[in-house]
Amino acid sequence: MWGWMSDMKPVASVGELLERYAAGQRDFDGINLSRGDLRSARLWHVRLRQALLCRARLAQASLMGGDLSFADLKFGDLRQTQLHTAQLAGADLRFADLRGARLWRTCLRGANLRGSRLEEALLQGTVLQGADLRGADLRHVNLRFTNLEGAFFDQRTRFPPDFDPDWAGMQLSISTSSSGDSGDPSTSVFKRVNGSERSGQGLELLTP
Repeated sequence: MWGWMSDMKPVASVGELLERYAAGQRDFDGINLSRGDLRSARLWHVRLRQALLCRARLAQASLMGGDLSFADLKFGDLRQTQLHTAQLAGADLRFADLRGARLWRTCLRGANLRGSRLEEALLQGTVLQGADLRGADLRHVNLRFTNLEGAFFDQRTRFPPDFDPDWAGMQLSISTSSSGDSGDPSTSVFKRVNGSERSGQGLELLTP
């Protein structure tokens, strides 16, 4: 659809991205805007697949319907960011600040959310299947209609009161390293938390 722009040089700055977006371009796959300031930007239906946005400032930006699959958003500031119906499958959101983010019906399947802050985020209809939520803070979040089947959590994951990860089909990660969790999946054992398996019996080593 945007073939007439296919020969343009790569985006080099936030200002250039906003200028091209205003001109009609939507495909910015693979761009590098790490530490970029996109606060309050309106980028509906933008494509940022595999984009490098580490430590980017996206607070209160609107990325509704966008595709950020496999994007690098580590340590990003996404407070109150509008991401409903967006695609973030496989995205790297480790230690990102997502407090108050609007994530209605957002796909975060297989995303890495280790150590992220999700307090008061809106997750109704959100897909978090197979996501890594080890060390994530999910306090004050309504998870009633959130798909968490197969998502990983550990003893550091913080849930809302009365939330049952067993009922949600989540998997407990137990570090097997004497020095703690190194972040390498091979150093952890994952088990489905249901019924008698809570005692530690029947652990199943998974290869993510």
